[in-house]
Amino acid sequence: MAIGRRVNSMKQRIYLGVIAIIAGLMFTACSDELIPETIEKENLVPVNENIMVFQASLEQPEAATKTSLSTDGTHVVWTEGDQIRIFNDSHVNGVIFTLKTGDGGKESGTFEGENIGSGPYYAIYPASATDGESIPFAGGSSPVINAVVEANQTYVAGSFGNGANVAVAASDAELSLSFKNVFGAIAFTLKGTATISKVNIYTRASDILNGYLQITNLSSTADPVGVVAAAATEANLYKSLSCGSGVALNNGDGVTFYIIVPVGAFTEGFFVEFIDNAGTAMIKSAKESSKNVVKRSGIIQMAAFTYAPQYSASFLGETKDFAAYSAVTGSGTKMSADQFVSKTVSGTPDQRSVRFQNWNDGYVFTLTAPLPLSHNANITASVGNIAGDPAGINEKTNEEMKVVKKLANRAWIVDATDGIGYVIRLTD
Repeated sequence: MAIGRRVNSMKQRIYLGVIAIIAGLMFTACSDELIPETIEKENLVPVNENIMVFQASLEQPEAATKTSLSTDGTHVVWTEGDQIRIFNDSHVNGVIFTLKTGDGGKESGTFEGENIGSGPYYAIYPASATDGESIPFAGGSSPVINAVVEANQTYVAGSFGNGANVAVAASDAELSLSFKNVFGAIAFTLKGTATISKVNIYTRASDILNGYLQITNLSSTADPVGVVAAAATEANLYKSLSCGSGVALNNGDGVTFYIIVPVGAFTEGFFVEFIDNAGTAMIKSAKESSKNVVKRSGIIQMAAFTYAPQYSASFLGETKDFAAYSAVTGSGTKMSADQFVSKTVSGTPDQRSVRFQNWNDGYVFTLTAPLPLSHNANITASVGNIAGDPAGINEKTNEEMKVVKKLANRAWIVDATDGIGYVIRLTD
C-alpha cells in the first residue's frame, strides 16, 4: 500500500509539473506575442552606388552679395532648382549636381548627381557659368575653373537674379562644399513715381565687366580670385539689369537695384543709366574713389536719390557710330542723316569734325568738338556748314555742350539749348 501511495504520489507530481510547464508556455505566449513589423518601403531600396551627394553651404559675410535673400533679409540661401557643376581630375568638363527638393531657402543644402569618384573636388555656382566643354576645368597643383560672366542680369525684389552671383568651392576629399563669392555688388536705391525697365552700369575707364572668366586660388581656406579677360570694347564694358515689365518706384523707402560686378572694377569711377518705361532715362555718375572700388563679397550701397528723367532712352541706347537726335531731352527723335564724314584736325586742342548729311532730304551740317572727350565733361563745340534744312539744327560757334556719355570709342554730346543730341565716333 505504501508503495502504491508513493507511485500515485509520483504520478501526481509529474502531472502537476506538466500542467505548470503548459501554463508557463501559455503565459509566455501571451506576454511575447509575435507581431509582424511594418518595414518602410524606402528601407528596402538598396544604396545606389551611381549617385553622389554633396552638402553645400553658402558664404555668409557681414555685407554679402546674395544668391537670394532669405525671408528675413539677413542671410544668403539656396534657391529651389539651383545647380552646381563639380569637377575633379577625371571629370574636367564637370558634372551637374541639383539641389534636393525642399532645400531651397536654406543656407546649407544637399546636391545630388552622378558618382564622379574621388577628390579633390572643385565646384562652381551656377552650373550655367560654364558648359565645361569649350572651356574645361584645369586641374593639377594650381587648378583653374574657366567660366563666362554674362553681361545681363535679371531684377529680383530685394536681391539679385538667381545665378548672377558666381561662387566657387573646393574640398580635398570630404563630400561637403563651402562656397565663396567670386564677385561683389553695387546697389542703387531710387525713389519717385516712375517705373524702371532697365539699369545699365558702365566703367569710366576700361574695366572689363563681362566676358571670359578665370578663377584661381581654389582651396577650402583661401579666397578665390576671378579675373575677367576680354577686349576693352563697348560690349565688355557694361552690365545690364533687366526689370521685365518694369519696377514701380515709391517715395517711401524707395526701391533697391543690385548689380553683381567683378572685383576691382570702378577704380576710375562709373556711370549708370536708369531707363523708365516711358522711353526716357536718367544718368548718374561717380568719380574715382576708393569707396567705389568693388571688393570680393562686398556690397557698395550708394546713397538714395529721386529719379528724374533727363534724356531720351533711344538716344542713350544708340548703337551706330554716328547719329543725331532732336528733342533729346524728351522722347527723342532720330534724324534721317545717313551719311557721315569724319576727321581729326590737329591743333591745341585737337578737334574732331563730323559732317552729317542726307542727300534725299537735302541737308548737311558739321559738328566740331575738342579732343579728348571724357564722360560728364562740359565742352565748347561748334555747328556750321549748314545747307538745306536740317530741322532744329542751328549755326553755333563755341557753344557750351555736355558729354553725357563716353564709352570706349564713342561719345554722346547734348546741346541742351536746342535739345539736340549727337553720337560720334572718336577715331577714324
